[in-house]
Amino acid sequence: MNINYWALLVSIVVSVPLGMLWYGPLFGKPWMKLSGITMPEVKPSMSVMIKPVIISLIGALFLAFSIANSISIGKTLYHLSGLTVGLQVAFFNWLGYVVPVNLSFVAWEGKSWKLFFIHTGYWLVLLGIMGLIFTF
Repeated sequence: MNINYWALLVSIVVSVPLGMLWYGPLFGKPWMKLSGITMPEVKPSMSVMIKPVIISLIGALFLAFSIANSISIGKTLYHLSGLTVGLQVAFFNWLGYVVPVNLSFVAWEGKSWKLFFIHTGYWLVLLGIMGLIFTF
C-alpha cells in the first residue's frame, strides 16, 4: 500500500475548516436547532474546545487513511487512475458507510431528515475533497 503522507496530513487539516464552515455559517443554526444544542452566552474557551477538536482530528485520520487505502486498492487492483478514482472511492464509501449509519439515526432515534442531509452532506463533501487530495 502506497500512501502519500503529505496528502494524509492535508486531508486531516482540511476537515477542521470545512467542519467550522459547514456547522457554522452554512448550516450551524438549523443543525443546532435540530440537534437540541443551544449556543452558550459565553464563547467556550480553548481548553473546553481542544478535546472535541482532537477527537475530530483522530476521526479524520482514520477516515483519510481509509480513503487512501481504498484509492490505493482501486489503482492497483482495477488499474484506475486520475481524479475520478478519488471521487468514486469517496462516493461509494459515503454511500456504503455514512448513509446507512445516518439512516439508522433517522429510523431508531427519530432524527429529522433535514439533520440527516446536513450530516451526510458534510461527509460527502469531506470525502470528496479527501478523494481529490489523494489523487493529485
